[in-house]
Amino acid sequence: MPNFTVYDKRTGEVLRTGSSSNIESDKRQAYHAHEAVYLEHTPAGYYIDLDDREPTPYPERPSTAHIFDYAAKVWVDPRSLTDLKLGLLAAVAERRWLLQTEGLTLPGGVRVKTDQGAIASAISDAELAGLEAVDFKAVSGWVTLSVTQLRDAARAVALHIQACFSAERAHAAAIGALTGIEAALAYDTSKGWPMG
Repeated sequence: MPNFTVYDKRTGEVLRTGSSSNIESDKRQAYHAHEAVYLEHTPAGYYIDLDDREPTPYPERPSTAHIFDYAAKVWVDPRSLTDLKLGLLAAVAERRWLLQTEGLTLPGGVRVKTDQGAIASAISDAELAGLEAVDFKAVSGWVTLSVTQLRDAARAVALHIQACFSAERAHAAAIGALTGIEAALAYDTSKGWPMG
């Protein structure tokens, strides 16, 4: 059975490939006015170049956002500056959330969740009960912490969370000030964050 490729004759985009024993009958019945047939198999990653009507490999795609411009035979990024800025803002908000919630290593190596409520509750309960120290389940395991150490932990967590929000705010201001698509594409969202 002969192989064939159905492509969009306006662009060269491969729509489907296959094989058929009666290609002429299939062509009359199955194809739309904007479709054409190339009587060979076209591998994945190729399009039909409309100048020479031959399969041509796509150039390397720069990102998943790029779409292929068949007339110019290049990948183009269709996103506007506004689209790019919104994407950057979403990325820094997500990064802030991850850093804010992943935990914090205190001096001495104790790693705690950055849940202000749990630490505040432990402080309140210890003070209410007149305890000088409490058993506390940290991310790194069980520890005994004095009320002073719990307050220090609460302060460190609060400072860490605030640093995460301050970093996001600084990124948001910098992203808002971007004036060109190239600057938005080159913007690095990984810098300027606090260490956990």
